[in-house]
Amino acid sequence: MSDFKRKRSTRRFFYSPLSVGLLLVITLFVGKVSWNAYRKAADSGQALAEAQKAYSSLEERHVFLSNEITKLGTKRGQEEVLRNRYSVAKEGERMVIIVEDTGTSSEKENQNGKGFWNSFLNLFK
Repeated sequence: MSDFKRKRSTRRFFYSPLSVGLLLVITLFVGKVSWNAYRKAADSGQALAEAQKAYSSLEERHVFLSNEITKLGTKRGQEEVLRNRYSVAKEGERMVIIVEDTGTSSEKENQNGKGFWNSFLNLFK
C-alpha cells in the first residue's frame, strides 16, 4: 500500500500546477536560447558569404595589379601607359584629338524652330 501512496504522491507532484508551470518556463527558456543560437548561426553564415565575396574581388584586383606591374616592367608597357594617361606622342608623330558634338538633339530642334512648344502651338493655328 505504501508503494501505491508513493506513486500517487509522485504523480500528484508532477501534475501539480507548480511543476507544469516550472516545465513551461524551462521550455520557454530553452526555446529562446535555441532561437538566439539559430539567429547567430544565420548571421555568421551571411557574414561568411560576404567575406568570401570580398575576398574574391580582392583576389581579382590583386591579379589585375600584378599584371599591371608586370606590364610596367617592359618598355612597351611604360610607353602604353604614358600615351593613354597623358596623351603624348613620339617625335615626328602627329596627334589627332576627336571632339564629339556636345549639342543634344532637343537643342538642335529648338534652334531650327521645331521644338515641342512650337509644334504644340502650331496645332492651334
